[in-house]
Amino acid sequence: MMRFAKCILSLAIVVAVGFSGGIAVAADAPAPKAKADTKTVLKKAEAPAPAPKVMKVGDAIGTLPTQDMEGKPLDLKDLLNTGVLNVIAFTNSACYSCGAESALLASLKGKHGDKINLVGVVVDISPNSYKVLPDAVKKEFRFVHDRMFKMTPLFGFDSTPATALVKNGKIIDLKSGFKPDESEEFAGYIEKNL
Repeated sequence: MMRFAKCILSLAIVVAVGFSGGIAVAADAPAPKAKADTKTVLKKAEAPAPAPKVMKVGDAIGTLPTQDMEGKPLDLKDLLNTGVLNVIAFTNSACYSCGAESALLASLKGKHGDKINLVGVVVDISPNSYKVLPDAVKKEFRFVHDRMFKMTPLFGFDSTPATALVKNGKIIDLKSGFKPDESEEFAGYIEKNL
C-alpha cells in the first residue's frame, strides 16, 4: 500500500510540475542528464531528405552512378566523349515516341559517325526492355539502366522521351518530348548542335 501511495504522489508531482523539454521532472528526482529536445528530434525525423540538385543548361556533368544493362555499376560520365556531341536519350519500352526518337538518333549517328555519341538511359524496371529496339538502333547506342528512376529527375525530366545534349562535359541543351511527325525539326535541332 505504501508503494502505491508513493507512485500516486510521484504522479501528482509530475502532473503538477509538468514537462520540461519533453522530460518529466519530479521534485525528488535527480536532475536529468542532457538529452535532445523531443520536439527537435521529431522535427529532424520528419524533415524530408533534400531534393537532388536538378542540372540545367551550362552545368558540368558530375558523377552520375548508374549500371550497365547487365547490372554492373558504372558512371554515366565515363560514357561521354570529349569534343563531340553526346546525346543522352531517356527511353522507355512502353513509349512509342521513344522508339521513334531512338531510330532517328541512330540514323543521325550513321550519317555523322564519330561526331555524335549516343547514350541511351533505359528508364524501365526490366533491363531487358531495350531489347525491343531494332538491332540497327541498338548497335549505335551505349545503354545504361535507370531501374530506380533516379537519373531522369536529375536532368529535370518527368517523362520520356527526353534528351540531354552534352558537349565537352557541359550540358548545352535539354529537350523533353518527341513527336514522330516532327522528325525533320528534331534532326535539324541535333545537327545544329554538332
